[in-house]
Amino acid sequence: MNLRCISIISKGLAQVLRDMDKAHYSITNFSVLEKVAHVFHMSELWSRAGVHYRALLLDPPSHDTCLCAGDSVLTGIEQELNLLALKIKFPGLTSGEYEKIKEMSKAGYDIDYSYGKADPAPAAVDPAGYDIDYSYGRRKREVPPPGYDIDYSYGKMEDPSAEFQAKLMKFDFSGKEEDVVERVSKELIDGDHGMATHLTSEQGWTYWKEKMTSMAEIGNYELAVFMYCKLNQ
Repeated sequence: MNLRCISIISKGLAQVLRDMDKAHYSITNFSVLEKVAHVFHMSELWSRAGVHYRALLLDPPSHDTCLCAGDSVLTGIEQELNLLALKIKFPGLTSGEYEKIKEMSKAGYDIDYSYGKADPAPAAVDPAGYDIDYSYGRRKREVPPPGYDIDYSYGKMEDPSAEFQAKLMKFDFSGKEEDVVERVSKELIDGDHGMATHLTSEQGWTYWKEKMTSMAEIGNYELAVFMYCKLNQ
């Protein structure tokens, strides 16, 4: 292992561990181990995108391409990021079960959307977790399956309906957070429940690793084009 790898590992660990006690740091319902794995995975994505970025410096995209790719409003990137930020902070927000979650919080459950008891004493019945899905389309299954359902492509598991996409493009994310959260939970339902099972076993890690290493390279290229156009046009 060379010094550069050690440096990346040290920075990744520090990035997570220095904020590990903060309730809403990083992906809310991820464990510390899952947050560390996520940071390393994102570092790898930036590294892969960097290869394409350096190639674009030698053979830049056209001005017209950058006019389109770099327009975060026209492409819908701004709206999708607004929604993604809330889904990361409030897992399950767009599941269609927001009212149930609020009722559970009144019964003693913490409203961090992890279905974890605020009281450290274990619950009589282990509450269901969430499956993590960064898509904006409705999931095919209404109830998350047991096991792992993790999508690291940051793409859509299935294309969203035209109706949903139109709602997202017109949605107003301005205002007080609690008001925006309430409106999102009612108007932008996509069936995303969050993570079903946490990373606690070798079998789980095998699944995570397979998902992380099977991402399409086109996503890294598209990220590089976006960054090039935002930084150089």
